[in-house]
Formats: sequence, C-alpha cells, structure tokens
Amino acid sequence: MYRVFLDTETTGLSSTVNQILTMAIVIYDGDTIIHEEEFGLRIQRWARIDPVAMTVHKINLVEHNLTALEIGEFCEKIYSILDTYELEKPKPHGHNVQFDIRMVQAIFRRADKPYPFSIYYEDSLILARQLKKKGQIIVDNCQLSTLCTLFGLTAKYHNALEDTQATAKVYFALLTLRGTLI
Repeated sequence: MYRVFLDTETTGLSSTVNQILTMAIVIYDGDTIIHEEEFGLRIQRWARIDPVAMTVHKINLVEHNLTALEIGEFCEKIYSILDTYELEKPKPHGHNVQFDIRMVQAIFRRADKPYPFSIYYEDSLILARQLKKKGQIIVDNCQLSTLCTLFGLTAKYHNALEDTQATAKVYFALLTLRGTLI
C-alpha cells in the first residue's frame, strides 16, 4: 500500500494571496520509503510575503529563486513523481495536511492544471487529537514537535522535507497506538 506524505513551506497562511516556497513528497510502499524529494517554487509576482512566515522557516528568497521551479514546472514535477509510481489521485498524508492541500490546490488552479491528489486525506493531527481525547496519548498539544518528543523523534522543524519525514514517523506511531497499522 502506497502512502504519499507531503508538506509545504509558504510565504504565509492564505492560499489566496500567499504561495508555496518549498514542497516535499515522501512516498512509502508499506513501511519502506521509496521516494523522498523536496523542490521549490519560484516567487510569483502576485504572491504576498508575510514577514512572520519568513522568520519561521528562514528561507532566503534570493538563494531560493536560484534553483526554484516556475509554476508549470512545479506542477509537472509533482505529476512526474506520481507517474513514476503509477499513482492516480493518491490520498495525501500530512500533519495539518488540509493547509498543505489548500496551498497545492491554489498553485494548480493558478497554473490551470488538474489537481493530482484525491479529495480524501489522512491527517496525523486529527489522529493525534482522537487518541488524546481517548486518553491513549497524554500531551499538552498535538503539534508535530510535541508528538515527535513523545515518540523520541527529532527533526529540523519548518523544513518541508524534514517535517514530512517526521510526520510519516509520527503517523505510523499513532496508527500503531490505535491498533490499525496496515
């Protein structure tokens, strides 16, 4: 069973006026990573840049734009990764993944290209909240960093690839606790 984990770092919180800067995709076949990659989207003229967001992930925009992809190339990159594994409309997995989904959908709309993921998703944040409510995990909050600490994991937070890798590990640990690891 393939699981496609993703995460984005953005210029802000609005999918209407902000944009993705970097996106990571990590694909698992069962419990084995078969693909992991991070790539950037060049700053678009229409995008607003929230200074608070920039202090969170600390991406240098000048350096970023040297290797970042144009919007069409960015979409084609995602199609190519999914096509490599013959994944049609895979379910995205992530932590607070609804945010990432909205950001990715907005980029594909702006590029006038079909959104490549399923409308269904798996969210480790929702799973953690369910387990917390049932008393199966005891944490102050369900932030990724808190859950990583709970499970003895470390990551460089607010880096798309490392957040995606950490999210996958947390997700699998939560499924194990819930007793539904497939």
